[in-house]
Amino acid sequence: MKEVEIGGKKVKVASTVDAVGLFCPMPVVKLKLELEKLRLNQVVELLGDDPGMAKDLPAWCKETENTLLSLAENSEGFFVVYVKKSSFGKNLEDRRVPVRAKTSTHPKD
Repeated sequence: MKEVEIGGKKVKVASTVDAVGLFCPMPVVKLKLELEKLRLNQVVELLGDDPGMAKDLPAWCKETENTLLSLAENSEGFFVVYVKKSSFGKNLEDRRVPVRAKTSTHPKD
């Protein structure tokens, strides 16, 4: 297991996702699929070059209640992102409101 320093603390990285050359929404999709394989509190490293990652990932982490530990652009112009699995797969589908079945307004014969 790889270890990195984030904010002065050593963090163990469970896996790395290479999203270099992929564009929205694929970096987020690949991150989501990788997080689904991990246990709570494990960390994923995501590498990518999509400029949209700088806005997409913080918003996605907030929405899904996962923890964005770090998002930085390295000297080669790649984003290096660390996300800790902090939820049990919460996403927009988990927050759907149940829909009641329609009832007929016509009297039965």
